Amino acid sequence: MNPIKNLKYLLVMIKSEPLHHIKKLFDFLISFLLSVIKKSKIDYVIVIYTLGKSGSSSILSTLQRKFSIFNVYQLHFINCEYIRANHSGGFATRNIDKANKFLRIHSKNKKKYISLVREPVSREISSFYQNRQLYFKDVLSNDFKAINNLIESKGYDLALNWFDYELKNHLNFDVYSQQFDKTKGFSIYKLDSNTELMILRTDCINKIGIVAINKFLNTDIKQIKSANIGNNKSNSLYQKQLKSQFKISEKNLTKIQNSKFMNHFFKTEEIKSLYKN
Repeated sequence: MNPIKNLKYLLVMIKSEPLHHIKKLFDFLISFLLSVIKKSKIDYVIVIYTLGKSGSSSILSTLQRKFSIFNVYQLHFINCEYIRANHSGGFATRNIDKANKFLRIHSKNKKKYISLVREPVSREISSFYQNRQLYFKDVLSNDFKAINNLIESKGYDLALNWFDYELKNHLNFDVYSQQFDKTKGFSIYKLDSNTELMILRTDCINKIGIVAINKFLNTDIKQIKSANIGNNKSNSLYQKQLKSQFKISEKNLTKIQNSKFMNHFFKTEEIKSLYKN
């Protein structure tokens, strides 16, 4: 990717949330120093492979501190064909470059993938506020009607179909053909001798995340480090207000409630309680 464009992207993100991104930079530097000082003892790479705004930053930060930034990666997309067909500009270029670099370096390594599941409406709200300065800077943070309409117009397709766009394509693994433990909130799958996958619901991270991660990685992490949490950002009040008054159209409500995504990962009563217009 063009270094100048990459720098512009970073500057926009820092400008939107300066304290938050300075803290993230500080955390990264600590993780980098720890990674240089101590050698990782694992013979595989950990890939947090999940759609953005699903809670991956906290797990990434925790695992990079525990292991190494050289063994723990975060990727939102690996299917470059999908990115090219559905996205443009800097977003597409950044994700394609990141995916190609990962595939080039780690194509033959053993991998443990972690994918997260978050219900689509709250994910879209978080995504809007995360990316407002990049793509929606003409929309005011407190113009809830405009934001509501913008999110509704997109139809939640990416959140509902990401597992088909990505895991099914890249890992040749159909999530929906396998059972998911809705009670525990996570399941672990062995794809082949070199590849394992854990799927974890975002809303279960605080309750069962440590147990799930320690079981999957055979480790002893004591706490998941908070990072990129919406409640810690300057727009958290706006997010809470929007969530409290968000209106889903009947068309989108039916689409979400009947989707294979929701019915595979959530119980029927959970789906009903999530969406009450």
